Amino acid sequence: MPLSDDLANRKRQLRRQFLKQRQAIGPADWRARSNRLCENVRALPVFQTARSLLAFVSFRCEPDLSPLYDRADTTTERCWGFPRCQGRSLIWHQRRRGTAWVCGSYGINEPGADWPPVDLTTVDIVLVPAVAVDRSGGRLGYGGGFYDRCLERSELKDAMTIGVVFEESYCDALPRDPWDVPLDYVCTEASVDRIAS
Repeated sequence: MPLSDDLANRKRQLRRQFLKQRQAIGPADWRARSNRLCENVRALPVFQTARSLLAFVSFRCEPDLSPLYDRADTTTERCWGFPRCQGRSLIWHQRRRGTAWVCGSYGINEPGADWPPVDLTTVDIVLVPAVAVDRSGGRLGYGGGFYDRCLERSELKDAMTIGVVFEESYCDALPRDPWDVPLDYVCTEASVDRIAS
């Protein structure tokens, strides 16, 4: 439960504001900005050495990460995991090339239930979607708490978290609840910041 109605209302208001801004991005600009963001992620040393990563399929004009996991010229074998919603939890499955995504209960493309599971204890990086993030690693999600619950799992305690948003969704400060899990990095099409702990 939020600490107060005021905090919950403020989060809802900000969520609407940031989503409206993001959905106003034109398709060509969205594609170009997604590509630049992926290049910034790719340049991170922690990404270059990572062997097991959790990512997401773009929804509602989120940055498209497919240039990272669909690269034909990749020289290292990586395990890419993607979430499937089950109740109030995210279940992670390894990507199977050439297998079609399934439309999940929220209209988001997700793995099929028969895709192999991801061993979360081996995950190096979690690429985290957000409506907005702030300069201290605070994250405004969609309000369901899926990623907050996921990132609290003991199996992911050693994984680095990278919040992925477009630049206008990267702000100075966001309201927080006690259970909000701060990010380790924030990556946009314009910058990559390591968040001091």
